Amino acid sequence: MNAFMWDTPEKLRALLCELVSWESRTLTEGENKFAYQLKDKLLTLPYFEKHPELIELHDAGLGRNAVTAFYKHPTATETVVLISHFDTVHTEEYGELEPLAFSPEELTKKLLEPKYLKDLPEAARIDLESGNYLFGRGTMDMKMGLALHMQLIEKASFEQWPINLILTTVPDEEVNSAGMRAAVVELVRLR
Repeated sequence: MNAFMWDTPEKLRALLCELVSWESRTLTEGENKFAYQLKDKLLTLPYFEKHPELIELHDAGLGRNAVTAFYKHPTATETVVLISHFDTVHTEEYGELEPLAFSPEELTKKLLEPKYLKDLPEAARIDLESGNYLFGRGTMDMKMGLALHMQLIEKASFEQWPINLILTTVPDEEVNSAGMRAAVVELVRLR
């Protein structure tokens, strides 16, 4: 039986959609809650069930937190830091589709309707019609990066890669970088 949660394109897509659904616009309650939701999600991995102390939240001010999740191999001397951010810009430009901005599957289907398709720039229309793209606030900037980091941590922990990995994801990339400034202090401490 395969114990991996995020090892197929379909499972990774579902993880991405879940992360995007956790609305995290900069300077909103969603941005404040995201770190806690992510910590809970990471705690579902068997490695972090056994080592919950290796997931930490780091105060970035205004109720926001950076998150670190440390996969630590007992003999590793090398460490790779995986850095992402989870805050997004706001969504007013979605117009009447704004309620779907954080629902990638629904938004992508809705945009295929002629009413919306005709208003898209040609390059976006071509991408949409190809079926190879998923639309939604934060899908590429940068929750897909975070989803890939989560997948790497999962794979490393199951396969016991002989390297250390530190997933670091931060709020407030879009405004003042308070999240990364808070994370740097923690990364220096971990070093």
